[in-house]
Amino acid sequence: MKVFIHFTLLALLFLTSASTSTSTTIPTPPTTTPTPTPTTTPTPTPTTTP
Repeated sequence: MKVFIHFTLLALLFLTSASTSTSTTIPTPPTTTPTPTPTTTPTPTPTTTP
């Protein structure tokens, strides 16, 4: 039981340190204009009535 608690505390410590380090070291990504999705309307299949 102690091992489980110890592992949980280590995991929490690692997660908190990782989150703080990533938020401080990794800069915010540059605001690049996203590539526009091509708005191609599909050609409707002609319904041929007999």
